[in-house]
Amino acid sequence: MPLPNLTLRTAAEHHDLMRLVNMRLRDDPGFVQVLGNLVEDTSRTSFMPSEEIERRFRHLEEHVKALEAKVLG
Repeated sequence: MPLPNLTLRTAAEHHDLMRLVNMRLRDDPGFVQVLGNLVEDTSRTSFMPSEEIERRFRHLEEHVKALEAKVLG
């Protein structure tokens, strides 16, 4: 039995993502629960841009190197 249609208006850059979500919902019955949990939990959808993560790692790396230089002399 064919599934009913749904028309959504979304930015063009999101079309591929929406298609992937639709395919996953169709093919993976457990995905609906995972996606529902993600949408309901706003803390899970917050993210840190990769540039910020890389900046923080560089800072930590520099800090560790400085500590190693002090300890290992």
